[in-house]
Formats: sequence, C-alpha cells, structure tokens
Amino acid sequence: MSIFSTFRNIFIAIVALFSLVSFSVYKMNVLEKSYRRALSQQKELRELGAQLAHGSDYLTDEIRRYVQFGEKVHYDNFWEEVRVTRTRDKAVERLKELKVLPNELVYIEKAKEYSDNLIKTEERAMAAVERKDFDESRRLVFGKYYDDQKKLIMGNIKKFQDIVNSRAQALTNHVQKQISFFMMLTNLLLLISGTLVLFLVYGIGIRRLLNPLKYLTTIMRKLVVGDLDTEIHVSNKKDEMSEMGQALQVFKENLVEKNIAELKLAEANKSRNLILESVGEGIYGLDLNGKATFINPMAEKLTGYSLEEMKDSPVHSLTHHSKPNGEGYSPDDCPIFKTLESGEVCSITDEVFWRKDGSSFPVDYTSTPIYEKGMLAGAVVVFKDISERKHVDEVMRQIVVGTSAAIGDEFLKSIVKHLAISLRVKYSFIGEVVGDKLEIIKTLAVWANGELVENFEYSLLGTPCENVIDKKPCYVPNNVQEIFPNDQLLVEMGVESYLGIPLFDNKKNAEDCW
Repeated sequence: MSIFSTFRNIFIAIVALFSLVSFSVYKMNVLEKSYRRALSQQKELRELGAQLAHGSDYLTDEIRRYVQFGEKVHYDNFWEEVRVTRTRDKAVERLKELKVLPNELVYIEKAKEYSDNLIKTEERAMAAVERKDFDESRRLVFGKYYDDQKKLIMGNIKKFQDIVNSRAQALTNHVQKQISFFMMLTNLLLLISGTLVLFLVYGIGIRRLLNPLKYLTTIMRKLVVGDLDTEIHVSNKKDEMSEMGQALQVFKENLVEKNIAELKLAEANKSRNLILESVGEGIYGLDLNGKATFINPMAEKLTGYSLEEMKDSPVHSLTHHSKPNGEGYSPDDCPIFKTLESGEVCSITDEVFWRKDGSSFPVDYTSTPIYEKGMLAGAVVVFKDISERKHVDEVMRQIVVGTSAAIGDEFLKSIVKHLAISLRVKYSFIGEVVGDKLEIIKTLAVWANGELVENFEYSLLGTPCENVIDKKPCYVPNNVQEIFPNDQLLVEMGVESYLGIPLFDNKKNAEDCW
C-alpha cells in the first residue's frame, strides 16, 4: 500500500477514534449530570417522605396537646397546618411533579387517606373539648384506633421511602456503571489513538518516509558530485519512496547516457576543432543576422579578428564591406547574405576580404547554408587566401610579356631575368645535363645579383639539383646549406633557400631550372 493511502487510512481512523472519544466524553458529562440529578432527586424524595411524616406527627402533637390542656393555640396551629401550611398536600403535589411511579405514589395516597380519616377523628375530639368532655376527647386521640391509624400512615410513608430510595439507588448505580464504562472506553480509545499516532510517526514518518528520504538524499548528493558508480537499492514496496527510488535510478541511467553522449560529443568537437585548426582555409559560421557563431584559427590569423569581436557586429561590416577597388559593398549584393536569405550555395573567386588593420587580401570563398530541424539557421563560410596564386599568375604574365619578343639565347636570358625580378630572388639560371653519366650541369643562362653573368658548369653530386634531375621539383625554403653540406656552390653564393623545377626536351630528358 502506498504511503499516502496508509497515512490517509490511519488519519481517518484517528479522526474516527477522536470522534468516539469526544462522544464518550460528552456521554460521560451527560451521565454525570444525570447522576447528580438522581442523587438530588433521591435526597429530595427522602426529604418529602420525612416532610409527610413530620406533617402527620405535627398534627398529632397539636391535637393531643389541645385535648390535654385545652389551649386555643394548639387548636389554631392544627387548622393552620391543615388549611394554610398544608405540608402534607404540598409534599404529595411535589411528588407528582417529580413523576413518581404510580406503584410508589399509591403508598403516599394511602397515607394521605389514613391521615384524612384521622382528621375526622381529631375533629370529633375537638368537638368533645368544646363540650368539656375531656375524657372522650382523650379517648379519641390516645386510643387504640388512633394509634393503629397512625401506624398505617407511618408504615405507608416508610414503604414509600424504602421503594423510592431503592429505585433511586439503583438508578444512581446504573448511571455510575455507565460513567465507568464510558471512562474505560475513553481511556481505551485514547490508548488506541496514541498507538496509531506513534505508528504513524515511527512506522510511516520515520521508517517509510524519513529513512528512505535520507538514503535517497545521500544517493542524490553522490550523483551531483559525479559518482555514477553508486548503486541504488529500490524497495519492492509499492509506495512513493520506491517510485522515487525508481525515478532516481532512471535519472542516474539518463545521466550516464548523457555523460556518454557528452563525451562522444566532446570527442567529436575535439576532432572537429582539430580539423578546423589544421586546415589551411579560414572557416567561420554565421547566424541569420550575419554575426559569427564560431571561427577557426586560420580565419582569425587571416582576418586579424577574434570570435568575440566578430560576435558583436555583422561579419560583412568587418571583412567584406568593400570591393577590391575600394567601392562600398552593400549586404544586399553580398553572396554570403544571399545564402542567409535564400539558402543557396555561393562560390566566389574574384573578391577580397579586409583585415582588422585595414589591408585586404584576395580570396576564393564558398558560403553554404546551415539547416536545423528543416529550418534555415545560418551559414558556414570557407575561404582561402589566394595571394600566392595571384602572385604566380602575375609572375607568369610578366614572364610571358617580357619574353614574347625574344628568341634563341635571348629568350632564355629573358626568362631567368624576369623569374628573378618577379620572384624577388638573387639567383636564377637555366641549365642542362651534359656527359654520359649525367653528373654535370652546364648553365644556359644565369642571372645573379641583378645582372646576367657568364655561364658555368658544376657537379650534380650532393646538390639539390640532383633531385630535380630525377624528374621531380625540389623546394627547400630554409637552411638549404645544412641539408646539402657537400654543395660548396651554395656556400660560395650564400644561398639560403632553393627551388628547382625539371624542364624536359622533346625527348623527355630532364634539364634544370634553378
């Protein structure tokens, strides 16, 4: 059973028990009042019985004194009791008001009847006194008949008192038993309620709620600090704590999967970053507003801008704001912005990008759209600095223009001259391989230190030109003397870098251009 259901059932039981306790306490209060009322009624009934007996005795005393002494005061007292005070009549009326049972009231009525009969006898005695017949009056009130009637009166009153007292005592005993029963019931209900409260606090609150919650809190703290190897023990009980444990287990599994996914993503990002850092092209990403979302090191190097700088403003306003001739370049005409608007791939080969220092460089670039969930989300731009290629094209153009009018040896001399000038180098020559063993180079045209010089010969052995004769170019940008220490000509001429390209005759024999 779930904790909520158990708690609800126990709560309902406790409410029911306390309701019964309240009813029991209420019942005890009612019975206590009934008990006190019964005691009061018992006392009053005894007093009323005594009042009847006293009234009868009072009349007897007064009539006997009157017949003995003939004093008028006793006569008046007698009739005042009978007609005014009416002690006996009032007692009977009060008994009827108290709803005395008929079988009890009959004794009072008999006593009243005998008392009334005595009054007739007493009236005859009074008449005898008036006649001065004191012997007759005394015989009437002191005789056997009078005493018998008096005994009947007192006997009925005594029976009434005994019956009423017995009934009242039985009633008080019954009420007292009921009070004791409800007192015991109240104590029992309070004991059961207390037991349920203790069970609720310990069995539910501590064992099934606080202890599991403390355990799950400890597990959560371990998970928060990255301890994903900790085991989660889930109870077989079908309650909320078990469900929380199962949810925590699912959370842990999801967290493990997330960490694995993040690790894979980190590895993928690392590979991507390595690629982005290694490629020779500049690469940057754009959002739909034309602001950079990422930029690789080559792009930073070529443009001079960092990612933080390119995130704050549209990249077009930083690197693509003008055309090669300095004329302003509107974003509406920019192919990159067309990609952001239409999703078209654009490739351009004759534009320039502008550096942070205000200089420009020629580029080839391609802008490709980026889609996310089928929606255009931005673009990625890949560009390449083509300054070297432009320079080579210009060199070739100058060579072609410079040598177009020359023939024979003049043509070769014109080539080495324009190569040296265009490439800004000290030495340039064209040579051919001679000898049967192809070990000697004989120059055909030589440019050195800004002028044409005499041709010469040198051995191929141990020189970079030896590689060129193998029909492949040889390029050494730095430290060429250290790489070819046996080439004394490199030392004599002070050469630091070397570029050799094989030339072929119509028989595909290699010659050297240096």
